[in-house]
Amino acid sequence: HRALVVRPPAAEELDLVEQFYAQQLTAFRSNPPEARELLGPQFEVSSSPATTSTSPDSATTAIRELSESERERLAEVAAWTATARAMFAIDEVQSRE
Repeated sequence: HRALVVRPPAAEELDLVEQFYAQQLTAFRSNPPEARELLGPQFEVSSSPATTSTSPDSATTAIRELSESERERLAEVAAWTATARAMFAIDEVQSRE
């Protein structure tokens, strides 16, 4: 917050940011595909290789179930990303000269 608006956050502002992050985290925990969409295909949850399967009807497709810790990391990074985007969008940041 301080880096964006050059002042410490008021208690109310900090509460709002914390609430927003918590809401986003809950949403992304319940919907990993949405988190993946926000972060894009270049985001790697882990260094584990994908399991591939080949079907005669399609090209090789990368399929891998995420572990619980990977799903949590995905949700956390997506929630922080959404929170940062929201903070960059506040009027005080947009009008700073």
